[in-house]
Amino acid sequence: MTSDELAGYSINLTTPEGSIFTIEASPDAELPIAATVKLRGQEIDDTNIEFYWFVEDATIKTNSPYYSLYGGLGWKCLNELSSTGTFIAGKNEFSIKFSDAAARNNTFKCVAVYNGNIFNKTTNIKNYLAVNVTIVSDSGTNFYYD
Repeated sequence: MTSDELAGYSINLTTPEGSIFTIEASPDAELPIAATVKLRGQEIDDTNIEFYWFVEDATIKTNSPYYSLYGGLGWKCLNELSSTGTFIAGKNEFSIKFSDAAARNNTFKCVAVYNGNIFNKTTNIKNYLAVNVTIVSDSGTNFYYD
């Protein structure tokens, strides 16, 4: 345990079933991820902690419907959206869907809000499922870029 973890709040992410979507996984597969929040090295009860889950996405700007101030620019919020358009705080456990991990290497972030404190942690999930890409062009099969 680091001195920073002993001095204040820390958050740890675990993936009990691993952090890789393998070639054998089905496209509807999910990987569970769990967050643990500690204060001075001791795990604290998560009933009063708000959790927000994100996947890195460079297309997310402040006007995106998936933008959350907790995640910031470039982070797509994966929490459920309320009828008022705000994200509903989640639990400390989350299931990462294959569709949320479309790239070979995907960075996920958990933001925990507790007693006015905001802290976050990121982790990488790899996707080794075969991805087929089809390019359809009105210009034929030769492409030139100058």
